[in-house]
Amino acid sequence: MDEKALTVQQDGGGNIQLLSPQEQVNKASEMAKVLQGIVNQADLARSFGGKKKHLEYEAWQTIGQFFNCSPVTEWTRPIKDNDQIIGWEARVNIVNNEGRVIASAENMCMRDEPNWKTKPNYALRSMAQTRAGGKAFRSVFAFVAVLAGYSATPLEEMDSNFNDAPPPPASQSKPKSRIMSEPQHKKAYAICREAGLDEVDTRQFLKDCKVHKEANPSSDDAKKFFDRFDDWLNAWREKKQKTPEPQPMFDDDFDPSDDDQYKSKMESLLRKLGDTKFYKILGGDDIFKVKQWDRVHVIEEMENAKE
Repeated sequence: MDEKALTVQQDGGGNIQLLSPQEQVNKASEMAKVLQGIVNQADLARSFGGKKKHLEYEAWQTIGQFFNCSPVTEWTRPIKDNDQIIGWEARVNIVNNEGRVIASAENMCMRDEPNWKTKPNYALRSMAQTRAGGKAFRSVFAFVAVLAGYSATPLEEMDSNFNDAPPPPASQSKPKSRIMSEPQHKKAYAICREAGLDEVDTRQFLKDCKVHKEANPSSDDAKKFFDRFDDWLNAWREKKQKTPEPQPMFDDDFDPSDDDQYKSKMESLLRKLGDTKFYKILGGDDIFKVKQWDRVHVIEEMENAKE
């Protein structure tokens, strides 16, 4: 006998054929390519964060069909703690087309697993059989899955150790740099004042540039501010010049305690706001129900709502 002929297979007529190691590899590689197409089309693999995806049970059954093999459940039984069922276990055999058992495996599904705490017994029993079948297929056909680029561990075995959803990919964002230091804050304030900004404008400019303390800027933000200070300041001044000065809310001679002036002001706001918004702010349908010392506050709210 040829020493290279290590494996036998039956042809369509039942005759025995001997396969050399290279022929085994070629046949398995062909199966692996076919498997990839089926898995991709039916989405039968999932990643749990590792380099290789794990095949679902249906994919392992497909590999078994390549070899004319099928899973047969030998038994299932509950796992009990006193009288309470806390899980199920099963034994599955892999049987070829001659009825011969070529592999067997046992596995279980327990209620203390995160994904199975609230599932009914039939679901745990079914998963125990699925895991046992996948484990049995793996014991004889893992080489096909590996040649196809998948993990040798069935997906259902991973299910007992992982949550339903795969872990999110690691963040690719760069870590944030250090917080802007106190000396940098003082420098930013100083160059603003040296540029001719008064106290109010300095605070507003730093706020608009997002380097005031309340914004918790980083040292990178500070560096960008110093590098672009002249350009940002010129742009800020141009924008400020184009921004119209806010109009005073009340004339100098406006007296909210004067009913006529108050009524005239309220009627003007009513026309600008509309009935619904106006009376919602007022809290009623009678403008004179508001006490005199509240009138200024009510008008201010309406003026703000108008803008």
